[in-house]
Amino acid sequence: MLVQRSGGLSIKSLLVGAVLGSLAVVLAVLHVMADYEDALYDQIVASVVQPLSSETQKVVALTVATHVLLEDRLKVFSDKSYVSFRDWLFPSGDVQLMAGRGACGSHAHVLGRLLDRAGIDFRGVQMYCADSNTWGCHATIEAYADGKWIAVDPLYNVIFPVSAAEVGRNWDTYKALTPPGCDMNYKYAGVRYPNWTKIPVIMPAIKTVLDFAAPEFESTFSVRRYVLNVYRVYEVGLL
Repeated sequence: MLVQRSGGLSIKSLLVGAVLGSLAVVLAVLHVMADYEDALYDQIVASVVQPLSSETQKVVALTVATHVLLEDRLKVFSDKSYVSFRDWLFPSGDVQLMAGRGACGSHAHVLGRLLDRAGIDFRGVQMYCADSNTWGCHATIEAYADGKWIAVDPLYNVIFPVSAAEVGRNWDTYKALTPPGCDMNYKYAGVRYPNWTKIPVIMPAIKTVLDFAAPEFESTFSVRRYVLNVYRVYEVGLL
């Protein structure tokens, strides 16, 4: 009996050790990839942003850089399927930067990462399209620059001098800033920051609490800005 018990404990110990060892390897890989992605975006920021630039100038420079980096990639990858399971499981900033197949979503993701690394506050914006009666038909960014929120659309390389909601209220004026080829369905008929239906039960429950405790925060809080480095999200989640 003593031998069997000792053997049983040894097998259990080996299994626990194997699981912990595997977890340590996964965490190490995620940590390396998360740091790599941060450094990658830091290099882009350093190459396009002048140190003494105003916040608005930084937003403009990073928007242009995003558009230039992804425009040609979108032409190659936009109609292609995912390369592998990794694309679906880790849609992180390096994947978005490489392929850009998510179109407006990829552009918003890349610009958001660049703004974050440049120290510019921002939030993701989902647009409502009245013509198709759909939310999330287009994804853009709002950046907080020099004391105000300004709407930015890196897919079309457009920087508006006002918030996304203000663009929608005065579309006839601000549409003049859009370039040829811009989809006129994207006229900011409505905007939202969080998508409280994304995760059933959990997110609606959080929304209910915020509706009562902090309604203004609930309507403008952008969850997406905190999860753009997917490797870091997985790393923290496992820890």
